[in-house]
Amino acid sequence: MSDDFSNFARGLTSPGVYHATLTATAAEIDPKPLVIRCDVAGTATLVDAAGVSIAYNLAAGERIDWRPTKFTAGTATLIAWW
Repeated sequence: MSDDFSNFARGLTSPGVYHATLTATAAEIDPKPLVIRCDVAGTATLVDAAGVSIAYNLAAGERIDWRPTKFTAGTATLIAWW
């Protein structure tokens, strides 16, 4: 399939080209996603670059438009795009 955008540089505002389901763990999210989407509603404890951890109540379809370093606990099913 041809890709009319293959000659454009990818950046933080580019759409994702890969996706994966995130699993709650103490490890850092790798690779760090551009955005995270909540696929199944629930809670997600996310850690920022400063090490601050906050539990979010998420609805299905909600997007997390910042780049957490860790997903440490929760009942939500999260999908990372990068």
